[in-house]
Amino acid sequence: MFRFRLQAVETIRRNAEEEAQLKLGREQAILSKHVARLAMLKEERLQMLASLADKERQKVRGSLVQFYMEAVRAREVVIKMQENTVAGQQQVVNRLRDALAEAVKRRKTVELLRNREYERYLAEARKKEQDEHDEMAVLRHGRAPQ
Repeated sequence: MFRFRLQAVETIRRNAEEEAQLKLGREQAILSKHVARLAMLKEERLQMLASLADKERQKVRGSLVQFYMEAVRAREVVIKMQENTVAGQQQVVNRLRDALAEAVKRRKTVELLRNREYERYLAEARKKEQDEHDEMAVLRHGRAPQ
């Protein structure tokens, strides 16, 4: 019966890979939320600019136009902050993606060792079986009447 001598190491590396996948998935979900919020903020800014253009065409008071302009500037500041947040989260995702790639590489290394060891085990088992067959043939041949 085949027993891999590094089974514990293989299990640890498989678990590390699964954990890295989970972390990456969580951080990608967070990144998606940040990207969606950024898109929403940009859409709101466009709506505010359209509203500002309408107010300017309607020839409303200058203080109201000034108010809209300040709101647009404030929205642009929030957008810039959100862009920085998205960039930071993207770096986190990239780091975790690299960590996952490393974990996969480490797991595959152990799997390769497992496969080689299993092939060696099969070769030894075949050789042992062949030796037993050869020995039985010699014994039968030796007992045959002359």
